[in-house]
Amino acid sequence: MPALRELRELDDSELLQELDDYRRELFNLRFQLATGRLDNVSRIREVKREIARIMTLFTERDLGIDRSESDKKALEREKKAIARSAEEPRRKRVRPVVQDEEDEADFGSSSEEALTEDEA
Repeated sequence: MPALRELRELDDSELLQELDDYRRELFNLRFQLATGRLDNVSRIREVKREIARIMTLFTERDLGIDRSESDKKALEREKKAIARSAEEPRRKRVRPVVQDEEDEADFGSSSEEALTEDEA
């Protein structure tokens, strides 16, 4: 399953070949499903998605949409994120537990007052 960036680098004839290969595979998978010989049913979904990706690329090319800049920016962001994660190991967030003696004393006295008021 090639990445979308790799598919964008292919020319039309290579994309058509990929599309033809995926359509043949989908036909074979459906045939295996009908005969009860298919082990990996999720492969049908994956192949359909690949066909849709290729068809989307053809549509983008027909409409003149150029996604190469956005691909380059996304690749740069991924490289920066990988470099950053390699430099700084993940740290656990630890909440500081703050307990003041005055807060505990206030809480205790207010609860005692509540009990005396209820008893009265």
